[in-house]
Amino acid sequence: PTQYCVEAERSFLFHMQGGCSVPVFCYAHLLSPYTMFILGGIIKLDGSTMVLDMKNVPIHEHIKAGEVLAKKVLKMGGKEILDEIKIQLKK
Repeated sequence: PTQYCVEAERSFLFHMQGGCSVPVFCYAHLLSPYTMFILGGIIKLDGSTMVLDMKNVPIHEHIKAGEVLAKKVLKMGGKEILDEIKIQLKK
């Protein structure tokens, strides 16, 4: 069970281009032997804005779930936050 959760979280972080300097987060846990809950998001460096989403997915889709969730968070405004962070980190 831990492996499924970690792989889902890592998939999200990978697709969000998360690293040590980017405030990206993800949490996954099993709801049942067949279903996983995953939550992920991004926060502005000043903490003023957060974009997040969550979903329940079939356990066999755990890696794809991380990717799909990341794409949704980026589309909901996370891309603008990520772009702003990258600019700020280059200074």
